[in-house]
Amino acid sequence: MSKSVVRIIVFAVMGVLALAVVAMMTGIFQDADYMSRDHPDITVPTSEVHTIRITTDEHDIMLKQEGEHWRMTQPIESPVETPAVSAMLRAVGQIVLEQAVTAEKSRYEEFGVSPEIGRRLQLRWDGGVKEFVVAGHGEMYQADYIIVGDDPRVFYMTRRLGMLDDPESLRDKRITHSAPESIKSVDVRGGGRNYTVSRTGDGFSLDSGDAVDATVASRMFSRYSMLRADGFNDDVEKPVVTGEPTLTVTITRESGSEQLHFKDAVTHYLVTSSARDDVFQVASPRVASLAPLRSDLRAE
Repeated sequence: MSKSVVRIIVFAVMGVLALAVVAMMTGIFQDADYMSRDHPDITVPTSEVHTIRITTDEHDIMLKQEGEHWRMTQPIESPVETPAVSAMLRAVGQIVLEQAVTAEKSRYEEFGVSPEIGRRLQLRWDGGVKEFVVAGHGEMYQADYIIVGDDPRVFYMTRRLGMLDDPESLRDKRITHSAPESIKSVDVRGGGRNYTVSRTGDGFSLDSGDAVDATVASRMFSRYSMLRADGFNDDVEKPVVTGEPTLTVTITRESGSEQLHFKDAVTHYLVTSSARDDVFQVASPRVASLAPLRSDLRAE
């Protein structure tokens, strides 16, 4: 073997040894060993969770369970869309951790779990708490990444975990909520609309005794059974609406009555309910079908 070949082999061996020393000094081998460890425990008794905290760089949201429903306690006090919260908890219970992609904090931003991008989810139940950091990626990503508790590893998930990280979208926009057949009568006062429509057997009647267009009345009752707002107006106090309403609507059900107040605000109506503390907004065109003129209710 020539001296030049021996020299090349020696240099190659020295290079490998040097790389090994650098790897040991920088923790690469340790990181590889750490990445191969068992996955962290992600078990959450979702049916027992009573407090949820969602933290992003913009919001700090606290949700608490009240009976069968959920309520937001910060940043504002408001009922929330309970089905949406239930869906998120179901998704948490279905989390499956695939492989770990990194344990280096310098790469957290790459996977959307850095403090500036990631969304922190804390779940509490009697006797336990579990925290996750879920990637704040956009819809263009087909996967999601997650950190579990204090484990620094970022795990890949094939199933996206829908996070409720916008207080406004979480709020329950249902002004009324009941079965259409439970409504016995709707009384409308104001704005040139002064009448009561009542359910009578298989049809409807006006307080004037006039025959009612069953299709129009049925549609009206159906809309009041599940009336959803277009949004909220937290800058207006409830007495501003209830004090001088444009319309007052009283819905009588088997279980009792609920009163709605509508105040014309040009492009929309401010709406309040005796069953809620919120001030809602409903687009003006929708009010015409909620409170039709008496002439539109009469059967031809």
